[in-house]
Amino acid sequence: MSNASSGWRMAAMGLMILAHSVGAQAEGLAGTWKGPWYLGMSSGVAVLRMGDGDATLQMTNNETFGADPVTLRDVSYEANVLRFRAKGDDGSVMVGAIPVREDGAIRGAVTYGGYKLRLELSRLKSD
Repeated sequence: MSNASSGWRMAAMGLMILAHSVGAQAEGLAGTWKGPWYLGMSSGVAVLRMGDGDATLQMTNNETFGADPVTLRDVSYEANVLRFRAKGDDGSVMVGAIPVREDGAIRGAVTYGGYKLRLELSRLKSD
């Protein structure tokens, strides 16, 4: 076996281990999360659903984001920070890097349409 093919195999194994560890960490976030969102004087309810390989965010009372669940993209969970991107109905992209607190709450600000939108989410008891 050549050094080049051995190097490629080692790199592929490293990527598989990394993907597995991120997936295993994110499993702890699986379920339904719900809580308020705030943007200036506007607010509503946000519902985050984290499933096996997919995640959605739905927000009430936010006309620019839309009322239907939006699929999250580029979802990752590392060092107790949930990162994601989501495109609203108006074409604006929400970019999130939200800390997951020790008490299990997901609380922090995301950027949407050039503004900071605050999310305060808790896992629903039934999950």
